Amino acid sequence: MHYDHLVLVDYLISKDVGVHCAQYLLRCLRLVSGCWDAFVDDSVYEAQIQKFNCKRQRTLKNINSFTGSSMGGTKLGSSHDKENKSKKQLFLSAKVCLLSLKRTLEDLHKKDLFPYNPKPLLKSLSRFEELCAQY
Repeated sequence: MHYDHLVLVDYLISKDVGVHCAQYLLRCLRLVSGCWDAFVDDSVYEAQIQKFNCKRQRTLKNINSFTGSSMGGTKLGSSHDKENKSKKQLFLSAKVCLLSLKRTLEDLHKKDLFPYNPKPLLKSLSRFEELCAQY
């Protein structure tokens, strides 16, 4: 989805999956609000990135040993500096996406274009906005 809030809007206003998407997003926002420090803490992102890279490296080693090929010493992923920049970018991209989503949902709600009541979702997004302002 590349942090495109309009993709989320499309899901949320869908008559088929809108309510389910809203419920899922509400659960995610509750987790983020409840674990805010972990959400914005670099070490949490670093641990997740390292865990993911280790899994990828083990998988490729297994594939290479099975096929008899080698990677020629090439490391998976990017340099440590690039990872640090991407950790911050993950948070900033999520923040921009969710705050844009909030504005769009508020506009749609004012125009009465929602197939259900979006107030709980707007309340959670407002809480997310407050936490971002404190950060």
